Amino acid sequence: MKQIIFIIFLFLSTDIIVGDTLITTVVDVGVRGDGSMFINLAGELNEPDCKSSRVEIASNNPQLQNWFSIALAATASRSSIKIRSNKCLGAQPLLDETATSFIKIIGE
Repeated sequence: MKQIIFIIFLFLSTDIIVGDTLITTVVDVGVRGDGSMFINLAGELNEPDCKSSRVEIASNNPQLQNWFSIALAATASRSSIKIRSNKCLGAQPLLDETATSFIKIIGE
């Protein structure tokens, strides 16, 4: 019975596919006139349907200022980051408002 429940859970959980977590460095970071933000990475996020080294953050994301600060600090200190997106915005991975999306500076 436990095996059947486990198999059913596996099939139900396939809709929750997110990209891999990436450890990389920030090449540069910027904010557009509409308030949206982008982070260019040294590596590529392997988000299904939009593998890219550029990550987007929408202007209405409540974490925009926090993520901008983290990306800017990582650039200035040349520190590595760990980052994961949750979905795509066009051809680029998107850091959205879910707990799945994150960016953090990691120690050397």
